[in-house]
Formats: sequence, C-alpha cells, structure tokens
Amino acid sequence: MRHLFLANSTADHLTFENYKIGLIELNAVDRIVTDQFNKSPDAINSANYANLYQQYSQENQLLATFIEQLTTCESTISTEEDANTFCKSKINGFLGIDFSACDLPKGKSVIDQTSYELWSFTHSTSLERLDSVVGMNNKSGNFARDFLQLSEVCQESIIDLFQRARDRGFATPFYPDTKIIKDVTQSSFKFHIRELRVYTPVALRVYLHETEDRVYLGGISFKSSVNQSQDIVKMYRRINKQIQDAITN
Repeated sequence: MRHLFLANSTADHLTFENYKIGLIELNAVDRIVTDQFNKSPDAINSANYANLYQQYSQENQLLATFIEQLTTCESTISTEEDANTFCKSKINGFLGIDFSACDLPKGKSVIDQTSYELWSFTHSTSLERLDSVVGMNNKSGNFARDFLQLSEVCQESIIDLFQRARDRGFATPFYPDTKIIKDVTQSSFKFHIRELRVYTPVALRVYLHETEDRVYLGGISFKSSVNQSQDIVKMYRRINKQIQDAITN
C-alpha cells in the first residue's frame, strides 16, 4: 500500500475560492484502490474547511466529504522525513493545492489527475512500472524472477524499450520491426514468439507473445547464450503453458 498525505501548508494561505478549485481537482483524482489518501488530525481546523459548511451548497458538501473520508493519521505528516518514517519507505507522496510556498519535493506533489499519474509511475516498483507500460500481461514465475535479479539499470532499459515500441504506433504495440522487436517464431511453433532486443547496458532478449487482450512474458536471456535457438524453444514451451493455464483458469 502506498500512502499520500494531505499537506495543510499548501492550502491554509489560499482564498476560499482558490481552496475550492484545488479541492475539486483532488476530489476528481481516480485513485488506485490500493493507494491510501491520508490527512493530519488538524486538517479540519482550518478556516477554509469551516467555510465549506458555513457557505452551504451541494458542491461544498461534496468537498467537505472528500476531506472527511481521508484516513486520519495519529500524528501530523508535514515533511518528507515524516512521510518516510511513517511509511518505512521513500515511496509516498503529498496531496495539495499550491506547493510553491512549502519545501515538499516536487516529485511527490499531487494536485490533480495528471500529477497523480506521474507520481504513481515514478514511485512504483520496477515491476509495477513495467506493467504500466506493457499493459495487461501474464508473467511466468521465471520472468518475474529473472527481471528482479537484473540490475536497476537493466530493468529501466527494458521498461524504456517497451515504451519505445508502444510509441511507434504500429498495428499492435509490440509488432516486430527487427530493431526493437524481432519475430523469432520457428516453423514448428503454433503461435508467434517475439523478442525485445536490449543492447545496453548488457545485451538481453525478452521473450513474449502478444494477443488481442494481453501480452505473455516468458522470460529473459542474455544475448551471449550459447544456443539461442534452444532458448527460444524453451520460451515457446513456457509461454504455451502460460496460455493453457490462462485458458483453464
């Protein structure tokens, strides 16, 4: 679970109208269900919050409800150090309206849907970032293990190449072009096998099969493998099992 904390310092100095405009943006954020939005115990003590009730309207009631439904922390989380300590991790963020008057890091500042999506991608595990780029996928246990055993630089290179492949705008996101993605299907195969071709920082091959609704990620091998043809057969068999298991389940 990832935590984001409502930062009072981004709102206390605002006019009521600007406060409302900012809350409307935050209330519209389509949050990931496993992300928890939090507030400090004193979040409801501000003059702007009180005005949501004193100047009654359905809109103001909706915004007040948004704040009320945030999870209340036992203590005030007002700095990045506070958040890191609370979360026991640097993967966290801050919800707010005007971050220009505070010292919170820009990369952890969420004011609307766009900044939330950027925060979410940046402050995710490498596998979560891979999922975000590849889309709906099915990973073999070997793939997840192989990927996590790679250096962070290699992981980021794989993620970047998948994004570059998607950005080509081909008939399908991971259609072969011999440069980024190559078709390595052998004559005996019943379906295609492709490889994502990674050259730096080390030469790697990521084996996959793409269907209309998902991508099957079979595994990763080093380009220096003695028998690459045999590696491809192994990946074909592995992905075939993934497909059959998906059909059965």
